[in-house]
Amino acid sequence: MIIADEATDVSKNEQFNISIRWVSDEYTICEESIRLEQLPNTFTNTLVAVIIDMLGHCNLPLVMCRDQAYDGAANM
Repeated sequence: MIIADEATDVSKNEQFNISIRWVSDEYTICEESIRLEQLPNTFTNTLVAVIIDMLGHCNLPLVMCRDQAYDGAANM
């Protein structure tokens, strides 16, 4: 699962966090934040570009992703 969440910090900068959640071979649920990035805006194309770049950088094929979660990201 890819978890994408955005928050505005006290200096009014948009911070975008991407985490992944997976189940191990022992059926343990694991979650790890893999990218935190300051964004110029929260337009859909900006968010999607960051997610696609992250997947490529981490060598995670999109076809292996089974779920997505967006916390408060109505533009997704």
